[in-house]
Amino acid sequence: MYKEDSLKTGAFEVVVLVKKLLIAISLVFLGGHSFIQLFTIMLYSLGYYYLLSFWKPYKLKKANTYFRKSELMFVAGVALMLICAYKEDELPVTFHKSIGWICTFIFAAGLLRKLQIFFRKTPKVIASKTVKPSGKTVRKGKE
Repeated sequence: MYKEDSLKTGAFEVVVLVKKLLIAISLVFLGGHSFIQLFTIMLYSLGYYYLLSFWKPYKLKKANTYFRKSELMFVAGVALMLICAYKEDELPVTFHKSIGWICTFIFAAGLLRKLQIFFRKTPKVIASKTVKPSGKTVRKGKE
């Protein structure tokens, strides 16, 4: 899935793990302050988005694009949650509920965007050929 097995690939895996660790740490240690939690998570995600855009660690150009867009969707969802956390008591309950649903759909769309890369269609040339036990490649239907 990555371009090559190199130091850059290993460094990117470390970046992904550190991002997850920092998000978990901010959720645990900033427990009572939802605005600060969301703000730090958004900063981590923006940093990760920058590294993803700069390094382009995946082989497929589409994979880099899908993962970048997915991370941008995550940042947008966290930004909406940040607005709700900042304006806590000033906003009506229905607005909080609406933002919650919008964030849910944004996160789901981001996840689907990441999963799309794994379910791409195979090229027609590969799908239309079969291999005989003798090792010869023939077209389907002409065996």
